[in-house]
Amino acid sequence: MPSPAPATMELLRDVPTYELDVDGEFVTPTGAAILTTVASFETRPAMTIAGIGYGAGSSDFPFPNVLRVLIGDSVKREGGEQHPDDVVQLETNIDDMNPQLYEHVIERLFASGALDVWTQAVTMKKGRPGVVLCALSAPERAEAIAEVILAETTSIGVRSWSARRVTLPRRVTTIATALGPVRVKIVEGPAGKRARAEYDDVRGIAQREGKPLGEVMERVEREVAELLDEE
Repeated sequence: MPSPAPATMELLRDVPTYELDVDGEFVTPTGAAILTTVASFETRPAMTIAGIGYGAGSSDFPFPNVLRVLIGDSVKREGGEQHPDDVVQLETNIDDMNPQLYEHVIERLFASGALDVWTQAVTMKKGRPGVVLCALSAPERAEAIAEVILAETTSIGVRSWSARRVTLPRRVTTIATALGPVRVKIVEGPAGKRARAEYDDVRGIAQREGKPLGEVMERVEREVAELLDEE
């Protein structure tokens, strides 16, 4: 049986994860179910700490098997933003890599914990066409993201700097459409809720049913809109 177990991996869909070389089960299905139901996966907000608790596990790992929980009141940071996410932006310029490798590199970056990855076409020295490869990362994963870039591309250096972002509350739910279950991301903004069906799920339905992707996408989006109206 692989670790994490198949049930655990299913529960961790759409949740940021990273790999630890641990001889044992580090996340159980029960733990994954609890976390994905009640937790938001983001850096700790600015807060006034009122209580600190520790709990020790019974398994032996190469590091302390201890969980720390903080309870407190959120506060505004300098600049007035409420609950901003602190992130690190990393980027590098590349002009000598096989373009076919970018798909693999992007997959590796997401697997290593990148929050977002994108590329920009640029003109580099001597008029060479090039690409700026960019990634957003939580501060604690920035070093791992940089290592992936240096290992998987022809880059010899990565630039990085801290940034601050303000995010909207969002959640992922699965709805039963006439064509089958589809994961939907629901975002709550100042103008109200908006939702978007998971592209991979919609594409899977189109392939399974032998229907045009655009037709399936339009039909699913109508059902998603009806769901929002009912909430």
